[in-house]
Amino acid sequence: LVENEVRIGKNEISKAILMLAREANVPVRSLKKIGVEKTLSYFENGARQIYEVPDWIYREAVVLQEVLKNPISSMIGALNGISRAAFTSLSPPFVVANMLNDALTALISRGIMPQESVMRLLASLRGLEKDKIMQSFRLAGGYQMRFFGRNLAKDIGATGGRIIKTGFDWKRIIPAAGEAGEQASRMALFRRQLNKYLPNWKNMTAEEIANTPQARKAAADAVELTINFGRGGYLAKAANPFVIFLNANMEAIKLPFRVLRTNPAARMRLAAVGAGVTGITAYNLSYPEYMDIPDSIRWGSVVVMLPSKEEDAQGNPKPNYLTVIPRTREWGLFLSPISYAMEKLYSDNPKDFGEFTHTLAPNLLPIAEIPSPAIMQELFAQKANYDFY
Repeated sequence: LVENEVRIGKNEISKAILMLAREANVPVRSLKKIGVEKTLSYFENGARQIYEVPDWIYREAVVLQEVLKNPISSMIGALNGISRAAFTSLSPPFVVANMLNDALTALISRGIMPQESVMRLLASLRGLEKDKIMQSFRLAGGYQMRFFGRNLAKDIGATGGRIIKTGFDWKRIIPAAGEAGEQASRMALFRRQLNKYLPNWKNMTAEEIANTPQARKAAADAVELTINFGRGGYLAKAANPFVIFLNANMEAIKLPFRVLRTNPAARMRLAAVGAGVTGITAYNLSYPEYMDIPDSIRWGSVVVMLPSKEEDAQGNPKPNYLTVIPRTREWGLFLSPISYAMEKLYSDNPKDFGEFTHTLAPNLLPIAEIPSPAIMQELFAQKANYDFY
């Protein structure tokens, strides 16, 4: 029974890959029999269909089929899928955290401002039928290599060959929210690229847009904006069913270095974000209770302190803060050391650190004092017996 299910799964994978290849105008050649060429085959209506495919398609198909071939990995992967769903796709806190982290990645890597992602998220709520950007984005191949989503081969079989599904399923409201949040930043970049390279797209249909090379390039760029879950070597993908989130974590580790290597502007944006984290941490350290926040939150998130509203049993104020980004994840490698170093300076000598920041702030801020005429500043200085300059 297990072997039969494996054969069915491999057949559906080959069928889905070849259908997508033909739709994307990837050259595949029909053969009468298997030879020395790299081929994929599937059975349809009792007849075996054989096609020669490019090397990169063949490699991806082999990886997908190897996972199915091993019943042990399939079983362990199914068990891990329960935990994966509980921690991620069915978890509302993760949906929000993932969207905010993707917004941070989009900002650093391609300069997509958070409001652009929010606007695309709101536009997605109108539905696929009323959103030409979403339609052309999917048709151009952008709606793939994502964290949220279901098995492609099963979707194709269940919908009679349609990749794009319409309608709304209330049972999938949390995964649907995750999909919308995950794709918001990608579609924001897709729209920006269309505005830049295909300025007349508003006068075209979604199908016409998707068939242009500009749209296909924009969709490919959008897929790479955040973590591309289709990337990864054979070893990571083969071990992925056994180690939960292995391939996702491997790609997350590589993403910042890939972005910084290929996009010089991203280096400046990361420096700007780092400067922002420096200022926020300096402000947070003005609250003594900031150090009572758990290390994992102080170093792994971006928080802004608020005035305390409660006290503990000893009468000390409890930390009250706003979490701006719940998890900096892969960017924590660059941002967390800033917070850690500033906290160490503060904990070693809080008084000296306060004097340091008080002295440094006027050199960094565009307005370091209350704007007033020079004569008023002199009168204030004489009154206070202090040289404010």
